[in-house]
Amino acid sequence: MKPVKLILSAFGPYAGTTEIDFERLGGQGLYLITGDTGAGKTTIFDAIAYALYGEASGDVRRADMFRSKYAQEDVPTFVAFTFDYRGKRYYVKRNPEYQRPKGRGTGYTTQKADAELVYPDNRTPVTKSKEVTRAVAELIGLDRKQFTQIAMIAQGDFQKLLLAGTEERGNIFRQIFKTGLYQTLQGKLKDAVKAQWVEYTELKRSISQYMESIVCAQDTPTAEKMRQLRKEKFDGRIGEGLALLDQLCAEDETVLNDLDSEISVLDRQIEKENQLIGNIHKIRQQQEELIKNQELLEQLAPEMQQIEERYRVAEQNAAECGQLALEMKERQKNLVLFDKLEQTEKTLVTAQQSIQQETNQKQTLFEQQRSLEVLLKTDSEALRELAFVGEEKARLENSRDQTQQQIQLLQRQKNGWEQELTRQQETENRIGKEQERAAALAEQLAQLQRQTTQLSDKDSLLAETQKLQERLTEQEVLLRRFQKEQNENQNQLQQITNTIEKLDKQKFILEEMQKERRTELELLKNADVLEMQCQHKMDTAQEQFAVFETQRDSFKEAVRSAAACRTAYQEAKIQYDSQQEQQVHYRDEWESIQDADARSLKLAQQKKELSDQKQACEKLTDEIKIWEDLQAELRTAQEDYRKAAAEKEQIGNDYREMERQFLGVQAGLLAQDLKEGMACPVCGATHHEHLAKIPEEAPTKEAVEQKKEQLTEAEKKAERCSVTAGHLNTRLLEQGQNIYQLEDYIFDNDKKELGQSDFDIFNTKIEQELNVFEEEILTEKLINDCNAQNKKDIDSVTKHISIIKEKITKKQQKFTIREKELNLQLKTVEQEQNRKAALDRLIRDGDITQTKLNVLLQKENQAFATAQGKLDEKRRQWKQMLSELHLPDTFHQDNFFKEYQTISVSEPFLDDVFQQEEKAIADYLRQKLDECKEQLKQATADKKHQEKLTREAEQQEIQKQQLQEQIEEQKTQQAERTGQERTQQKQIAAELEKAGRLCGEAAVHLTQIREKESIDKNYEKVENLVQPTLSAIFSMMHTYQTALSECAEMLTQSIAFRKQLEVEQKQTEETLSASSTEIVKLEKELEAIKSLKSEKAEQLFSHLCVQEPDLGATFSIYTEISIEELRAIFSCIVDQLERQLDALLVDLEQTCEKLVHKQTLEQKIPKTEQEIKALVQDIQKIEVSLTKQITECNGLTKEIESLQEQLGTESKEAVEQHIQALADHMQDLDKAFQTAKKQYEECNTRRAHLTAAVDTLKKQIDTAGEAAELCEEEVLARREKWQQDKKERNDQRDQRKNAVSTNRDIYEKVTAKQDNILAVEQKYIWMKALSDTANGMLSGKQKVELETYIQMTYFDRILRRANLRLLTMSSGQYELKREQDGENRREKVGLELCVIDHYNATQRSVKTLSGGETFEASLSLALGLSDEIQSYTGGIQMDSMFVDEGFGSLDEEALAQAMKALVHLTEGNRLVGVISHVPALKEQIERKLIVTKNRNKNGVSSSVRIE
Repeated sequence: MKPVKLILSAFGPYAGTTEIDFERLGGQGLYLITGDTGAGKTTIFDAIAYALYGEASGDVRRADMFRSKYAQEDVPTFVAFTFDYRGKRYYVKRNPEYQRPKGRGTGYTTQKADAELVYPDNRTPVTKSKEVTRAVAELIGLDRKQFTQIAMIAQGDFQKLLLAGTEERGNIFRQIFKTGLYQTLQGKLKDAVKAQWVEYTELKRSISQYMESIVCAQDTPTAEKMRQLRKEKFDGRIGEGLALLDQLCAEDETVLNDLDSEISVLDRQIEKENQLIGNIHKIRQQQEELIKNQELLEQLAPEMQQIEERYRVAEQNAAECGQLALEMKERQKNLVLFDKLEQTEKTLVTAQQSIQQETNQKQTLFEQQRSLEVLLKTDSEALRELAFVGEEKARLENSRDQTQQQIQLLQRQKNGWEQELTRQQETENRIGKEQERAAALAEQLAQLQRQTTQLSDKDSLLAETQKLQERLTEQEVLLRRFQKEQNENQNQLQQITNTIEKLDKQKFILEEMQKERRTELELLKNADVLEMQCQHKMDTAQEQFAVFETQRDSFKEAVRSAAACRTAYQEAKIQYDSQQEQQVHYRDEWESIQDADARSLKLAQQKKELSDQKQACEKLTDEIKIWEDLQAELRTAQEDYRKAAAEKEQIGNDYREMERQFLGVQAGLLAQDLKEGMACPVCGATHHEHLAKIPEEAPTKEAVEQKKEQLTEAEKKAERCSVTAGHLNTRLLEQGQNIYQLEDYIFDNDKKELGQSDFDIFNTKIEQELNVFEEEILTEKLINDCNAQNKKDIDSVTKHISIIKEKITKKQQKFTIREKELNLQLKTVEQEQNRKAALDRLIRDGDITQTKLNVLLQKENQAFATAQGKLDEKRRQWKQMLSELHLPDTFHQDNFFKEYQTISVSEPFLDDVFQQEEKAIADYLRQKLDECKEQLKQATADKKHQEKLTREAEQQEIQKQQLQEQIEEQKTQQAERTGQERTQQKQIAAELEKAGRLCGEAAVHLTQIREKESIDKNYEKVENLVQPTLSAIFSMMHTYQTALSECAEMLTQSIAFRKQLEVEQKQTEETLSASSTEIVKLEKELEAIKSLKSEKAEQLFSHLCVQEPDLGATFSIYTEISIEELRAIFSCIVDQLERQLDALLVDLEQTCEKLVHKQTLEQKIPKTEQEIKALVQDIQKIEVSLTKQITECNGLTKEIESLQEQLGTESKEAVEQHIQALADHMQDLDKAFQTAKKQYEECNTRRAHLTAAVDTLKKQIDTAGEAAELCEEEVLARREKWQQDKKERNDQRDQRKNAVSTNRDIYEKVTAKQDNILAVEQKYIWMKALSDTANGMLSGKQKVELETYIQMTYFDRILRRANLRLLTMSSGQYELKREQDGENRREKVGLELCVIDHYNATQRSVKTLSGGETFEASLSLALGLSDEIQSYTGGIQMDSMFVDEGFGSLDEEALAQAMKALVHLTEGNRLVGVISHVPALKEQIERKLIVTKNRNKNGVSSSVRIE
């Protein structure tokens, strides 16, 4: 980003509008910003930052402070900034919120803050402050803070960063590099550690609660031990409690197994007794059922005879149903005729109603035609009357326009004249006011001159008063300095005395501590030997524990390996068996769908046949569509023929009438020459009673010939329409023949094609429907052949085609159903084919997999045998290791060494015996190792304490010597301070005398002022206050200072008042001069106005004379008329013109209405003629339709009479009742037959069942055996005894089972929680370590937090960039470096800064640098931070920078090096501005922005010029 132009208006110290053109400074290099202090050098950068982001570069000034205090009220406050970024030019303008005068009235209003950003590509500008700030941040890629850190190196900011500590520097970096998220992470880690600790303590408490709930169901040694542990709350003995709990559960499970065995024996005994009881009951029931069935057989015989008789009679009656069905079929044929008769009658009634409706419509149309003809005649007459309305309208409009122009011309001239009159009056009034103002100003000027003369001698008095004030102030400062030094000396004397007493006390305490240290050192003289002995013991214990852990882990691994091999072998065996079973399943499934391909071919053939049938039906449908189109064309051709015939007849009548009239004219011409007795050239008669006369209107010969040609053309047209209709009729009959042939083809093939298919249910159903369909079609054909005269009657063909369409629709629906079924079957077969192919692949893959699993099974079996051998070897090594550990006798008394040798892999070795003993040995070794560690720790602590005491004793001796030296030094200082105090008292006395003399001079001067200025205040008491004490002198000097200040203020006010009077005098003179000039100017303006007024009045009078000629005869020139008379004449003439205009407007309006009526008639007459013509055509159509309908009604009447003859006198209701009676009788006969048949079959079935049951029961009773001889009471008594014993065993078993369930549940939960507590503890340990690392809380390590570590990376990069410039500015002497180790490990470190001095190869604190060196380091650090921020934001292009630092602390050489670094900054097309007062920089930097503070009568305002 590079600045181009900056405009400041009423902004900060710039009261007016100031424009800075940065392009005049060049596009690259250094330029200097210099000028007066407070003139607004830094404000230039503030304005740029405000224009871009709406805030200043620092945090001190707010946006509402930017309004200049010296700006005029009407000057707006804003900043306009033009800048280039990435080769494009942008413009941004922004104003703050401030108070400005209201546009109307008095008072102030708030000017709202606003902003605008203009893009270079003609995009819509961005407005509103927040949106512009957001758009600028997105454009440049920096927010305000980042921009000010990169583009501005401000006064003193980076010296603070240079000298800051880790914590303060970390806060700065957190704002710049957004590292606060790492600080948040540190806090979350602390919270997570606390939560983990709470979870750990809660788990320990939960385990104790579980152990309290253990159940001891019997009195055994194990239960007794468990009760004892429970009384002790399992304090630290949870492992022992778990072992006892496991043993207790094992004992209870053994008792449970014994009880289960006893209960099983009892269950078998009870089951045996139950079977005996059941057999006894079963034999008794069989005997009772046998007797019951024999009785039922005897009762069934008579009933069977009656049912057989009823069945025989019903069978004979059922034979009559065939004859009844034939009779009912004959009757149904009559019903069809009745339906046809009703339909024909309804059609006849409908036709008669249609005839009546069309007759009424024809009469209505005749009436409409007559009314329209009357209306047409009336409108034609009205149109002839309005022929010249348009010309009248044009004349009236011309007159109206001329009158309006005359009125407007007179009005404009009159307004111009009136305007000049008004201007003349206003100018005369202004001249009078200016003359009065000039007189008042002359009087005011004389008064100001008198007041100025009276105040001319106040300057000398003010100078003397100010000089006395300065002398009194200097003397007071000197006295107070002496007083302060005296007080400080006294305080230091007192401090020295207190320090001596304090040092004496410390010396005494130190001597007492030395005595105690010597006593403790005597007690710890053998600590070294004891530490060596404890170290040897601990090394031995650690070695034993390491060997134990190695052997234990190796043995466990061997057991786990063997168990894993066994598990792998079992899993491989399961996989092999599963795969083999799966292969059998796949082969069975493949066999079930192996014929899928054959079925697929068969279904595809059926689908093809069905498709051929559908295509035939579609072709028949297309042929029917063609027939219907031909029929529509025929109707159209017939209609065209009827129209052509009617037109021919009309033209023929007209032609014959014209020919008759033409011949009449010829006869009249012949009759003109005939005379009585002259033979007629036509008939030869000589007597002529009635001579022919020539008609008034007769057609010419040409008209007759033209009409004859029209008649010939109409005859040809009618003939063409007739030929077309005949041709279409022939095509229609041929198309009908094609339809019949295609119909015969389709339905002749249906039976054959469907008979060839092999589907079952659909075949039967379709065959039946098609047979009915063919019968109906054959019947219809027969009727058509008889009644349609060989299919030449088109109406009969139409009806037949309608029937065919309905049948085809039904047939296509059935085809659709069959097609869906075939598609479904094909889809199923296709799925079976896909499944068959998949099964082929699965069977092949399964064979391969089975072979692989067989190899794997053998491999796992071999691995299991190898693992078992390794386990035996590890068992031997374990036993040898235990013997080498020299364990106590308690371990050898246990059965562990006997048991572990017999344990196999299949037993839970690691979960019970081995784990218990291994834990006990590990606890023993760990306890031994902990004891050694504790002893070593104590010995080491004693040794360290001994060394500490020795060092403390040496330090105490040194401290004692230092205290003695300090006491001697303090006593020397005490003597020096006493001598200084005496000298100060002498100086104070001399200065007191001098102060008294000054107060006397002040009293004399005040008296003189009082006399000259006539002041009533008395200062005599002040002169009597002179006392030799400091407090009295200070009080007296303060009094005189106050009096002198009052006099100086009074004199200053008088001088200021005099200056104000001089300014007012000058302003009054200027105002008086301007007023005189204004009067002369107004008088000249008045003369011009009068001349212009006369010209306009003369023009107005001339136009009035044109309108009113008598006016010119009355007044020879316009000056003879007064203003009021001229106005009255103007009003009279204008009123007359307006009345003429109103009359013209009324006439014009009436003419327009007539013109509109004419246009309406012109449009209406053609429409009326068209309506009459349309009505004539509609009447002709109705007459043709009536003729056709009457013919149809006659045909329907004949058809009704024919049907009535066939049906005779019998009614339809009688036929329906007879058919219903036949159907009811047939239904009753069939129902009786079915009922008798059902009863016969049921009775026969019952008899067969009873006979079979009797035979079965006899066989079962014969084979019952000994169960029939036993006594049921004895068996029940034995069963009761066994059940009582079982109940007692079940109660005992339930009690044991509940105890085992509860204890096992506790064991599992506690074991799970024990493992969980170890996991939680480990998690707590590593989480705490992670938290301590991130928060810098590791013991013995530097306090470097995670956030600080991240900031260290940024800081190192900043220092690398800063050292590039610092080495240049310091001539290679200094280099900044981040300290690696802090001085105090209890404080935060990591961001401390030091400096390397390459001249003497030393490293020291940056605080030791001189003022100039500190500036160089601060400037380098600031530039490095700017570069790093620009790199951190990424892709930011900053082509300008401002440096606002103190170069005054640098010597010539350092300043030259700093300039070299700044010049290096300008590389790469960068423009750098340096803000400074240093004269050397003014000489070295050619381009300058000079900011000047200007004072004027309105206050102070700054300006900028470029050199």
